Amino acid sequence: MRYTIDKLNKDTGSWFIYFIVAILFGFSLFIYFLLKLRETLQKKDLTTGPDEVWASCLEFASKWDMKKSNMIYGIYQDTSLAAISLVVNDHNGSVIARVEKKSLSRKKNLTIGSQKYEIEYPLSWKKSAILKSLNSPEVLAIYRETGNFGHHEFNVNGLGKFISEKTLSMKYTLDYKLKGKIVGRRQGLSALRDKGRLGVFADEVSLPVKIFILAV
Repeated sequence: MRYTIDKLNKDTGSWFIYFIVAILFGFSLFIYFLLKLRETLQKKDLTTGPDEVWASCLEFASKWDMKKSNMIYGIYQDTSLAAISLVVNDHNGSVIARVEKKSLSRKKNLTIGSQKYEIEYPLSWKKSAILKSLNSPEVLAIYRETGNFGHHEFNVNGLGKFISEKTLSMKYTLDYKLKGKIVGRRQGLSALRDKGRLGVFADEVSLPVKIFILAV
C-alpha cells in the first residue's frame, strides 16, 4: 500500500512537471509567433508611401493652405529587443531622420543628418518633455500636459505656445493652434494600430520641432 501511494505521488509530480513544461513551451511559441507577426507588419509598414499618407490629410492641408512639402511622417520600427525607432520620412518618402528610444530610458535620441538632438522626459506628475540640441545648450521646445484626456502644449522657442485641440477622427488626430491660428496637425497613420504618425505643419515650424511633435 505504501509503495502504491509513493508511486502515485511520484507520477503526479512527474505529470505536474510535464504540464508546466508544456505551458512554458506553448507560451514561448505564442511569443515567437507574436514577434514574427510584428516583424512582418513592420516590414509592410515601411512600404507606406507618401501619396497614401498625403491623401489621408489632404482635406486638412487644403483648408489651411498647406502643401505636400509641409508633410512628414514617421513609422515605428524595432531596432533591437530593447529599442524602438521612429523612422521619419519627408513628403517624397525619403528617410530624413530617426528617433530612437531604449527600454527604461527617459531619453530619446533624434538624428537629422549630422545634427544630433535629445528628447528628455523629466520626472513630473504630468508628462513633459524637452527638445535640446546636442550641438548647443539651446532648448528648442518644451512639451507639457495641461489637462486630462491628452490636452497639452508645445512651447516653441521663437514662436510661442502650440495648443492642442482634439478632432473627431478614428485616427488619433490633434490640431495645433498658435495664437488662435492653426499651424499644424498630428495624426495616426492607422485607425487599427499604432504603426506611426504623420504631421502637417506651417513653414515657420522647424524640422526638429516637427519631429519632436511626432515623437512625444
